[in-house]
This record gives sequence, structure tokens and C-alpha cells, in this order.
Amino acid sequence: MASLAERLVPDELWELFRRVVPPTEVVRPQGGGRRR
Repeated sequence: MASLAERLVPDELWELFRRVVPPTEVVRPQGGGRRR
């Protein structure tokens, strides 16, 4: 589900999302690989 959100949500919105949600909760690999 995370990979799907990555494609739907723009980087700008992700920036705000990462600030609200702790980095431990959300892990977004820059390489585009799937961690989960």
C-alpha cells in the first residue's frame, strides 16, 4: 500500500506528511524499492 501511495502522492505533499508522521512510522525509499 505504501508503494501505491508513493505514486499517487506528490513529493511536495510527502514532505509535509513526513513532518507530521514520525520517520519510524513512514519509510519511503528513494530508490523506489519495496521495503514492505
